[in-house]
Amino acid sequence: MSFVDVDVDELEALGRRLRALRDGFNTMGRDFVAYHEAIGSRVVNERLVQVAGNWTKHRQRIGADIEEEAAMAEAAAAQYRRTESDIAGAARRELSG
Repeated sequence: MSFVDVDVDELEALGRRLRALRDGFNTMGRDFVAYHEAIGSRVVNERLVQVAGNWTKHRQRIGADIEEEAAMAEAAAAQYRRTESDIAGAARRELSG
């Protein structure tokens, strides 16, 4: 028989931290274009535009992946809570009956 010890509160907190990470991640790099005037170099600016375009696509995909992980952590925590409640209820019924 195996035993798994899960800190359900920490699992829920992980979901919240992942969402905060996703929110911060989604705002990173949106201001590439603002650096054009400061840089001045046409070649550097062209490369910056290329990176910004690719980064936007990848950032959206990564943000969606982080959201999926956050949802899974929170769903797992909710399921652990339901399971613990079901076990406690079954034990109470067994003891009273």
